[in-house]
Amino acid sequence: MNIKTGFMLATMAGALAACAHDRSGAIVQTPTEPVLSQYHWQLVKAVDKERKPLLDLAASGTMQLDFNQQQLKLAGGCNDISAGYQLDKNQLLLQKPVSTRKQCAASEMAKDTTFINFIENPKIKAKIVVPAPDQAQTQPSTKLVLKNVRGDVLVLKGVPTLESLYGQPVKVFWQVSDKIQPCQTANAVGRCLKVREIQYDAQGIKRNVGAWQNFAGRIEGWQPQNNVSEILRLNRYTRQAATATQPADYVYVLDMVVEQQQVIKTKIRR
Repeated sequence: MNIKTGFMLATMAGALAACAHDRSGAIVQTPTEPVLSQYHWQLVKAVDKERKPLLDLAASGTMQLDFNQQQLKLAGGCNDISAGYQLDKNQLLLQKPVSTRKQCAASEMAKDTTFINFIENPKIKAKIVVPAPDQAQTQPSTKLVLKNVRGDVLVLKGVPTLESLYGQPVKVFWQVSDKIQPCQTANAVGRCLKVREIQYDAQGIKRNVGAWQNFAGRIEGWQPQNNVSEILRLNRYTRQAATATQPADYVYVLDMVVEQQQVIKTKIRR
């Protein structure tokens, strides 16, 4: 056995040692920072120790946890809630959560309260559940299972982040006209935004403005507004690099709205 083969076998053995299987045959893993941070974790189940639904959370289809640089962030209730954390094997060691202070409908506020109560004890048991190969069709999602000292359980499905799929984005600035117009897309006549790229220097001074172009795609996290022109800062992910015969294919996600301008249209009297 050569050194390289021995190293590979030792690595595989270590990985297997960190895993187990549940009754369904799914692979149970100890969470690590890279795995936690490469998914958006969306709530699919919330129960107490008697397996009865935690009603304020169980009825929610919007709650999402994100882990990044030892910060846990919850979105989908009324307020944004965050807490610092550390991993200690199969435990999340949580700091005191902090929250924004918005006022919302009672049902949305109740989600926040229930979640904060769930993590009020600083030690939460955590495990990653990965479908076995023969379960991939019926149970395709990796899951995160959290359990507090009272026995309450949250089950969250993992949706890969764009960074885990496509790598780090490039920041671009677009001016988006208030005009949406007919245009020819790859398959048919559609409706396009009118956009142009803007470049700024290191001091934030506008240095170059590109030509107007039609854009038939979508910008995730953003919707056009009637009679409003905007400058957007976007994260641009490369879904497919350009080839000799095909242009690059990008995913655009709103990072922030830099500027908005109301466009006042006047009618010409005859």
